[in-house]
Amino acid sequence: MELTLESRRNERTSLTIGLTSILICLSLLWFGILRATAGSLARRLSLDPKNSYDALFAVVFSGDLVVLAVLARDQMMHPIAQKKGRLYSDTLAATAVNLLNLRMIGLMTHVLPVTDAVPALAVFWLAGSTFSSSLLMIWSNVVDVVWEATAFRFYLIESVERMTGNRGLAGTLSVIVSVAAHLPAWGVRGSLQRIPFSILLAALYIWRRSLPSCLLAHGLQDGEGFVLRFLPQAAKLWFMRFAGFAPYW
Repeated sequence: MELTLESRRNERTSLTIGLTSILICLSLLWFGILRATAGSLARRLSLDPKNSYDALFAVVFSGDLVVLAVLARDQMMHPIAQKKGRLYSDTLAATAVNLLNLRMIGLMTHVLPVTDAVPALAVFWLAGSTFSSSLLMIWSNVVDVVWEATAFRFYLIESVERMTGNRGLAGTLSVIVSVAAHLPAWGVRGSLQRIPFSILLAALYIWRRSLPSCLLAHGLQDGEGFVLRFLPQAAKLWFMRFAGFAPYW
């Protein structure tokens, strides 16, 4: 009994530390601390502010990924987390989620139009004028995709479900936190446009219990803008019509 109580106590401690680390990272975004620090470093070291922010973001959130991985090593052994989907079926599920998201985002852009960005396509990729700035953008975006999947899908859903036994509550909190996390960068309308994708990703994880499937779905979404930059105009227009967007290119 003592061992059981001790293990439960350690588990609660690990979950608390993990959720606190996620909240700290989100607070750095919500209160502009990360951007202000990056701006200060850029001025002192004569760096480009965007490059400074991308590098600082990648370093901070990579560090939190290490923390979550260490804390969740026992949680990953839980039977729920051990349900692994096959690579082929996970790939099909992630692709289906991405295609459905395109249609949903196309609809959302008509309901909540955003004039200064096309949120789902990440068209800002490789917007830097130098090779190093492009690499920094790719690095920070990869870290963002991995951190969101780990924090919002795996860690948050598994932790809340284990603590409360309520799968619906776990999925709902995952969606709320995911949408709220994008407020500083995307604004209210841009963040609200992410509701369908956040719901789809939470549902995908609860269904598949597979972190790679969420990584692939999110990676496909963010990678579309990168790939489209190198395609002919006709292919871009076809893609935009399929998604229901106006032709931004």
